[in-house]
Amino acid sequence: MKRITVFLLLLLLAVIQLAAASYDVFRYIDILHTDLHINVSSHSSALDGEVHFSAVAVQDLNEETSIGMHAYRLHIDSAAVNGERAEVYYHLPIPPPEFFVIVLPETMSIPEGDTITVSIWYTRIDYPDMEEDRDGYYFFKKDESRWGQTALETIGYTMSQPRDARAWFPTVDKPWNKSTLSMHITIDPPVNVIANGELLDTVDNPVGSVTYIYDHQYPIAPYLFAFNFGPFEEYGDVYNSIDGRDIPIASYLIDDDATWAEQANAMMKDMLGVFEEMFGPYPFERYGMIAIQPFKFAGMEHQTISTMNRTHFLNERVVAHELAHHWWGNLVTCEDWKNIWLNEGFASYAEALYTEVKYGIPQRDIVMKRFADRYFTEDSQTRYPIYDPPDEYLFGRAIYQKGAWVLHMLRNIVGDDSFFTALRGYADQYAYSTAVTDDLQHVFEQQTDIDNLDWFFSQWVYQAGYPVYQIDSEVTEAENQGMYDISLALRQIQTNAPEVFQAPVEFLLRHEQGDTVFTFWNDQREQNYLFSFESKPDTIIFDPDNKILKKFDDASSVEKMAGLPDRITLYQNYPNPFNATTVIEYAVPEAMSIRLRVIDALGREVKILVDGLQQAGVHTANFDASGYASGIYFIVMEAGGFSKVRKMTYIR
Repeated sequence: MKRITVFLLLLLLAVIQLAAASYDVFRYIDILHTDLHINVSSHSSALDGEVHFSAVAVQDLNEETSIGMHAYRLHIDSAAVNGERAEVYYHLPIPPPEFFVIVLPETMSIPEGDTITVSIWYTRIDYPDMEEDRDGYYFFKKDESRWGQTALETIGYTMSQPRDARAWFPTVDKPWNKSTLSMHITIDPPVNVIANGELLDTVDNPVGSVTYIYDHQYPIAPYLFAFNFGPFEEYGDVYNSIDGRDIPIASYLIDDDATWAEQANAMMKDMLGVFEEMFGPYPFERYGMIAIQPFKFAGMEHQTISTMNRTHFLNERVVAHELAHHWWGNLVTCEDWKNIWLNEGFASYAEALYTEVKYGIPQRDIVMKRFADRYFTEDSQTRYPIYDPPDEYLFGRAIYQKGAWVLHMLRNIVGDDSFFTALRGYADQYAYSTAVTDDLQHVFEQQTDIDNLDWFFSQWVYQAGYPVYQIDSEVTEAENQGMYDISLALRQIQTNAPEVFQAPVEFLLRHEQGDTVFTFWNDQREQNYLFSFESKPDTIIFDPDNKILKKFDDASSVEKMAGLPDRITLYQNYPNPFNATTVIEYAVPEAMSIRLRVIDALGREVKILVDGLQQAGVHTANFDASGYASGIYFIVMEAGGFSKVRKMTYIR
């Protein structure tokens, strides 16, 4: 009777802890290493396995303490603590449970600071009414379709962000839970298995299966765990790091895509060089990309092995984004999903940074303009801050595109040298660990000349929206001969946003002797700036270098204050190389007739994109190459005696 009573009390304790969804229940142990053993089939979606956690007790543990774990669509067959069988209780209601607790055996007591081993054996199952696209582990037979894509071969892979690692192995499925990793994947041949870290060995088992043993000795969060299998060939190369290491890199491709390997590897090496100069040495032992189809997303930064949607495998922006995550997201991981912009905003800005180095500032500015446009479109429908976004907008445009703009504005405020010094300091201080927004702010305050950045982070990170400006100017001849009095009126009229966005603001005065830029501090909703100048300006341009994420109240203000192009320009298309579609941007200083066309390498006209009168300003045209052969094409722009040609590469 006593044993039954104790059992019921333990059950009641577990249920109370689970019903309260106590955050602490997941922090009773600090997991140092995850040893994962998984059995998968190369013919079906069956999966089972066992996981062994080596951990340290964060507090005293005994029979009244429950260790919390996450599991979704998994049946926990059994569990053990330090080799002794332990009871498991699921969160109610079920099905399907999202987490469970392990109760220590009655006689067990583990003091704070002691090591502990937690072992779990499990089988993947399907409950009724499973949430769509929360598989965690995905299996496709050849010719099977999903998300409008068809599998070219039989494949299997994992995709866990943000909370689906629990759908293929039990774990504390939080981004702060970082441990080293060993992974044993057992499968029927003939396939190749690619996973995090370094392949140590392959073992032929008596029953005919093969076990692939991977080891990764760097801390990794569960959502970054990954394995993939299929008829993938490895196309390897070596990158010479700035710290002297020879880092293996590789493309993993099916036979149909083998010709992509050389270009992909060259792209990875080039980007590694650019990012190492900006962010510091690449932080892991190897890097690779695997081309997957069907795949719901453009790419995913699984640590050391980015999963790439096959249609984006050679997309420069996507490749840069996923690689940059290995500093921003993998090396320094957001502590929780409230701070996801620290991952996605950083990786998005890295796209612009790579473009800046590779193609120049004008092309970077095009990327930033597209970021702004995409953000404005979403913001017109729903507005939220990039810190602690609504769950349905965890991967919203504000997180990515506004997040990138926040970093761009911070860079312009502190200056390039201070910005990149602070970034590297942030990476060093939180390497292989986690960070929150306050940590980033404190690093920038410590490593720049600005002691307090509360005003910046409050308005741009913790609050939603952006400034909307009204601008008026007046130029009069001063009493002093040869001088002119300049009056500038700046008003912010945004609603459902901070009353005032504080910022240094620039006005460019264009005059006969050239251009002169004046900088003022704007910290009021309505503010006037009065000064004298020796030349009469022809044009006054507000924020000439587009350093602020903003809008104007109407088109006339934009034209009056933002100015117009002073020459005919044809910019390089972006992305380039491209798959399916690319954007071509061009500028004209006044209304004129424009002819913009695409020709192939033999000079044959492929498509006319623009043919007619265009107003003064910057314009874009889209070229959809679907249905055309891969290869070299040229953009030809003709306008008023002006002719310019740009080369572009289309890869199907």
